[in-house]
Amino acid sequence: MPDPYRKPYFDSSVFIENIRQNDPVRAPIANYVINEGIAGKYDIHISAWTLAEVHKKKGDGKEKLADDQDESILKYFERSCFKLVTVDREIGEHANRLCRQYRDQNLSPADAVHLACALRAECDVLIAWDPVLESIKHPGIRIEAPQIIQRKPIPKVPEPGVLNFEKDIEKPVAERTVTASDSNPKEAVQAVAAAATTEAKEDKKEDKKVEATGVEPASAALSSSKEAQADVLPKLDDAPKKPKP
Repeated sequence: MPDPYRKPYFDSSVFIENIRQNDPVRAPIANYVINEGIAGKYDIHISAWTLAEVHKKKGDGKEKLADDQDESILKYFERSCFKLVTVDREIGEHANRLCRQYRDQNLSPADAVHLACALRAECDVLIAWDPVLESIKHPGIRIEAPQIIQRKPIPKVPEPGVLNFEKDIEKPVAERTVTASDSNPKEAVQAVAAAATTEAKEDKKEDKKVEATGVEPASAALSSSKEAQADVLPKLDDAPKKPKP
């Protein structure tokens, strides 16, 4: 399973697919990864160059956005989830070096700008529908096509200081689990003590039955002696007690 996005950089191709909405595979993925950012799962890093590049509605640049669509997309990028990386001289020089470094992969200046911006922002992933960018293996960032990554749900934590009777009611006292908060451990101790006392009383009743019938009940495996209970209960204070005078 791929790693979830923590600090992603979005290439312009993700937004172009979101605008076009005519690819049955890419459009739902583009919608999903953008909406995850809007929902606060992560910030979406883009470059200032992206604001201009989305004007080309198709990857080949032959189809353009209408004026009203351009204005809408520019306002769209004003959302707080979008973190803009400024394209300055340092980015330009870095992009130039990247073009030379990946000459064999035919890295374009525009794609080199995106890569330089993603590296400046220290993003963990650059996502793009671009075969050239996807072919780049850079040690500082992973580059891949966008995908839907389901996050694992956070497991529920049991209430502090409460016995889990649904799981533990059939277990001996010594095997039962108790969860107690650090702020009030006495609550857990009292819960265990109450359970042990109740079982001790039940054992005495069963013992009388044994004397009368000669049949040993199943609960006889649990010791009701004070010594056994003392081993089971957690100790809040291990300091030795002074002998009585």
